[in-house]
Amino acid sequence: MGFHISWIGFNGVRKADVLDVAGLYDTGEPDEALEEPFCCAELPTGWTILWANDPAYAEDHIKTLSANHAALSCIIMESAMISVAAFHVRGELLWNVSHEGNLSVPTLILTGAVPPQTTTLREEMLAKQKIEDEKLPEHKAGFLGVDYVFEVPVMLAKSICGFRYDQGRYEWGEPAFTVAARRTR
Repeated sequence: MGFHISWIGFNGVRKADVLDVAGLYDTGEPDEALEEPFCCAELPTGWTILWANDPAYAEDHIKTLSANHAALSCIIMESAMISVAAFHVRGELLWNVSHEGNLSVPTLILTGAVPPQTTTLREEMLAKQKIEDEKLPEHKAGFLGVDYVFEVPVMLAKSICGFRYDQGRYEWGEPAFTVAARRTR
């Protein structure tokens, strides 16, 4: 099945402030497996990550959540091999790097002024993709065995904030995610 999630990162914004803007509160309960609908963690990189077990959450709420802050979002749908990294400031999209892998040809769409490391990441992953595709039998032409292009938005997001959705341990340790719950009125 794989991950079907989204996360939004805020640089220099406290966890309590992120949760407040999102209409959530911190229960204090650890969520090491990232299984709850929402959880949040402050990283030693200076970023606060709001995790949602809903790939549509970031896209649906990024404009509101970035109204007063810059925000990096990442959407992951592994079963469809879709990955997106986007950066918003004051509710406006500055750039977007997206991949839709369920197509017969790896597609990477770049919008706006993408960060300079995007070019290097794209070239690296396209080179790996070409090698992988050459291993496939001729009758499987157009079939993606391994989808390296999927990694470009994921690696780009990590290069900016130091967080990757499927990585538990880092040089500095493990993120301490806690469950976030919706506030009642």
